[in-house]
Amino acid sequence: MSPVVITILGSAAFILVLGWIYRHISVARSGDGVSEQWWQEFSPERYAPMTRLLAKEDFEFVQQLAGYQPGLEKRLRARRIAVFSSYLLGMRQDFDRLHSVGQALLISGHHTPGLQDKLFRLRLEFLRSWWMVRAELALYRLGIGAVDPARLVQTFQGAAKLFVPEPQFAPTAA
Repeated sequence: MSPVVITILGSAAFILVLGWIYRHISVARSGDGVSEQWWQEFSPERYAPMTRLLAKEDFEFVQQLAGYQPGLEKRLRARRIAVFSSYLLGMRQDFDRLHSVGQALLISGHHTPGLQDKLFRLRLEFLRSWWMVRAELALYRLGIGAVDPARLVQTFQGAAKLFVPEPQFAPTAA
């Protein structure tokens, strides 16, 4: 191949990748949408178990059990990876719903100053953390490294705090 063809193909690939990145950063996914039922049931705390689901301590414990067989650990690891992947998918859908709430606030004009910048930064940070965890999970499946979802969970909980008020508990009368 000539250097001109290689340059053209490389440039085209680069432009496609930039377009794909821009689309995923700037456009919220439609998902299932925000329903009243979802809003009432939503809790960012539902993703807290992700931080310990693939903890090595659990697998070390299984290795110490009487009658341990490597197949048991392999099945446990596979099931935990499947559950973790399900959490990742749910978190992405919930983040997209939260982001669409933010976009609706922007469109309606009922928002605090700087919300547009916050939404963009949150989306950027969430996607960066989400893809990092996905890459770590892919390596983990191959037996390489560990998965650390703490930053992803923290970013998600920060996004949720923008739109979901903390519960206010009134003192009870004695």
